[in-house]
Amino acid sequence: MNELERVPREAEVPDAVAARERARQTVLAAHRPVRRRPRLALVWVAVACGLAAVAFSARDTGPARALEQRVRNVFTAPAPAPTPSPTTLPGRLLVLDGHRLYVQRGAKRTALGAWRDATWSPRGLFVGVAAGNTLAAIEPADGTVRWRLRRPAPVLYPRWAPGGLHIAYRSGGNLRIVYGNGRHDVLAGHNMAAVPPAWRPNEPRTVAWAAKEGTVTVEDADTAKVLWTRTGAPVRHLAWSADGRRLLVAGVRSGTIHDFSGGEPARLGVPGRIVAVAFSRRLALAAYDRGRTTVTIDGRTVLTAPGQLRDLEWSPDSRRLLAGWPGADHWLVVRGDEVSAVRHRFAPDARTRGWATR
Repeated sequence: MNELERVPREAEVPDAVAARERARQTVLAAHRPVRRRPRLALVWVAVACGLAAVAFSARDTGPARALEQRVRNVFTAPAPAPTPSPTTLPGRLLVLDGHRLYVQRGAKRTALGAWRDATWSPRGLFVGVAAGNTLAAIEPADGTVRWRLRRPAPVLYPRWAPGGLHIAYRSGGNLRIVYGNGRHDVLAGHNMAAVPPAWRPNEPRTVAWAAKEGTVTVEDADTAKVLWTRTGAPVRHLAWSADGRRLLVAGVRSGTIHDFSGGEPARLGVPGRIVAVAFSRRLALAAYDRGRTTVTIDGRTVLTAPGQLRDLEWSPDSRRLLAGWPGADHWLVVRGDEVSAVRHRFAPDARTRGWATR
């Protein structure tokens, strides 16, 4: 009798993995909400089924257990409850995966070549790219090079002006500005910090940049006229609001918003080390402390997750906020009070470099 009981328990079920997946899909379909605002319990049933599928289909692998724990930690964090993940994102994302650049559009990704940094031109017509000592402009459809500029020192942090007329970038330790057609490349500043320059919206010739010692300069790209300066501690992040009225200047653990419409500067309360910022109509900020990252929008916590999130990106309509999640094959997306995990097919350490319209 003992032998008869043992054999069925230890026997391998034929096609077990496929059977589990069919069962999971059946459960999800049965619990699909029909009302506009689903019950919280149904959401947790869907999440639990997803976690069970991960656990049972690859429970003996270290990466699977690690990913399961990361997803469990995010979903149980003191943040808005997650919703089922969309399979695609609207618009086009620039993604750096290792030494390759891609455009992700829906479920399709297009390889653009071996580049180390990138920036969209206005309306996503072209992509400004950098690698080694080269700055170039390429076609987002296939990576065709429109023009190429070679410098004697390494090129980093290309950023295309919102008006399309200029590209600011760092070469060696200097700020340089070139026209969007690759001509008239000029020196615009010395002793530039390792911080991307920030173009002012609604003022297409005005750029902000930081020097290594902490000075921030706002200047006219055509005349090099200095419009504003600020001195202080070394800077790690620069970002303008969408209307061009406010400039965020942030260091490692503190930041200040400078109001160019005449208001007083506002100090930011930061719950940790600032690892990413994104400024549009609203200010998104990611701060890392004690193994977790807290993401806030205008000071309100919208997401907490284990590890160090990075590369915050606002969607073109400013309705969605995307955060990179190193070590996982997902991006985290915040929309209103909802948090989604959107799967991608890039390496866990892939970086995003801008979100453009279709």
